[in-house]
Amino acid sequence: MTKGVLANELPDKWLVRAGDLAKSVNATKQDLESPQMRVRCGLVLATWVSILDSFRTRAISPIFLTVVFMCGQQTLLWTFGEVWFMTKHVSKCFSYIYIILTEYVLQLGQLHMLGTTGLIFVHTPTYTVLLCTSSLTEALCTLIPYGALVWPLADTWWRFNDFLLHCCLLLFVAWMKEKLFLLILENEKLLEVRGMLRENMISLREKQLGYLSKTMEEKEKSNMNLLIQIKRAQAEHAHMSKIAEEALELLGQLDPDNRTSAGPSK
Repeated sequence: MTKGVLANELPDKWLVRAGDLAKSVNATKQDLESPQMRVRCGLVLATWVSILDSFRTRAISPIFLTVVFMCGQQTLLWTFGEVWFMTKHVSKCFSYIYIILTEYVLQLGQLHMLGTTGLIFVHTPTYTVLLCTSSLTEALCTLIPYGALVWPLADTWWRFNDFLLHCCLLLFVAWMKEKLFLLILENEKLLEVRGMLRENMISLREKQLGYLSKTMEEKEKSNMNLLIQIKRAQAEHAHMSKIAEEALELLGQLDPDNRTSAGPSK
């Protein structure tokens, strides 16, 4: 009973705003979980750093390997589609593979390049946590193996200490992102309630329409009965009028006869 009353009293514009909120929530959730956004963001940043370092050295910078790496991810995304690439663990694994390939296999020494000084201890963990994790626990589980991977690359203790401080900030941001996802989930539940209210409003209006149609049918029946009674009364009135006319005609015929018979007797 309460739901029906609430649905009846809820303005239509509230439901319209709830529909707009549903579209915004879905769009935000898709943007946060979209692999396209992660790959394109990394590709733009890698291209930017590579171009600046190329201007500095006046030659093709070895940082272009990062661009090739990101283009490979984009190619995989185009080839296999978002269904395969929706797992954020794939992007995190690419970050680990990049560090192993550039620092342990090719030994580029990006820490000592002016264009990529902060790439290992700042930019890559920031990219991995902000774009590839959704909760505090997931960010912590991502940073621990990454920290073990870059620990031998630190030239001083203070550089690794700066990395740890930066990780604390990243964990706080990951915690805020987790709260954002929880807020999205709560909004989705609220939108489910909105759907229930809308269904209740529709059912209530259907009941009202059914009641109105039933009332109209009853009025039509009563009007038909009244029309039949009127026609019956008209028929009776016409019949009575006809009888009265016939009676008057008979009286008119009898009255002259009575006058002629009464004249000679006088």
